Amino acid sequence: MLFFHLSGYVWHYPKEKTAKMVSIPRDTRVEIAGRGEKDKINHAHAFGGPDMTIETVENFLNVPVDYYVKANFEGFKSVIDDLNGVQVDVPFDFWEYSDEKHGKKIYFEEGSMELDGEEALAYVRMRRFDSDFGRSDRQKQVIQAAISKVFTAKGLFKVDEIAGHLGDNISTNLRAGELFSLQRQFSDMSSNKIETLKFNGEDARINGVYYFEPYEEKRERHCIYSSTTFKSYFNFIWGLTSSPDVFYGQILEIHM
Repeated sequence: MLFFHLSGYVWHYPKEKTAKMVSIPRDTRVEIAGRGEKDKINHAHAFGGPDMTIETVENFLNVPVDYYVKANFEGFKSVIDDLNGVQVDVPFDFWEYSDEKHGKKIYFEEGSMELDGEEALAYVRMRRFDSDFGRSDRQKQVIQAAISKVFTAKGLFKVDEIAGHLGDNISTNLRAGELFSLQRQFSDMSSNKIETLKFNGEDARINGVYYFEPYEEKRERHCIYSSTTFKSYFNFIWGLTSSPDVFYGQILEIHM
C-alpha cells in the first residue's frame, strides 16, 4: 500500500449536529514520536504504523486521538462505487492519471461532475496543477459528498454492501457498537454541517527537501490550551461554543 496523505481530525458535536474536519498536509514538518527528530508527518506511518502516527499527531496538536480509520485505494473506490458515484463541483479544468491503467488520463471539466470510484480517486490525488492544499480541499469535498449520500434513505440500505467491500481494504480500532453509534449520530446530519478548517504555514526547503512549516507561534499559542481544558482549547482555536462529546472522541483518518 502507498501512503499518500494524512488526513486530519473529525470532531463530533452530537448535540449541535455539526462536525469539524481539519486536514494536516502530508509534508508538514513535525517531530516524529519516538524518533527525536523532525520529518514529514506522513513518514510516521512508514516508521511505526497507526500507533506512531497517532502519537505524532497527538504531540503535534496536543489533542488526544481516540480512534483511527486506515483505508487503501481499493477501499476508497469501492465506497464511491457502492454509492453509485458522488457529485462534486470541479474548480477548474485538469487531468490526472488513473491508478487502474498505466498512462490513462482522466479529464475533469470545471463545473458539476458525477464521479465513479476510479474518477473520484484520481480527483482527490491530483496536485500537479495546484498544491497539496488544493488536493486537501478536493478530498474534503468528496468525503462530504459521500457522507451526504450514505445517509440518504437509499444510502442506508447500502451500508452492509459497503461494509462487505471494505473488509479487506480498511482497518480501524473502532468497535462495532461505536460504528453503529456514529452511523446513528450522522444519519440526520447533512454535509453542510461539516465545517472544514485549514492550517496556516509556509513552504520551506531544508537540505533540498520540501516541507510545509506550520506557523510555530500560532501553534504554540494553541497548545497552551491542553486536552485537560478541552472547552477552552476548542473555543480558542475554532471559536466553538461547546466541548467535544468524550464518548465519540476524535478520529484520525489515514489514507494509504
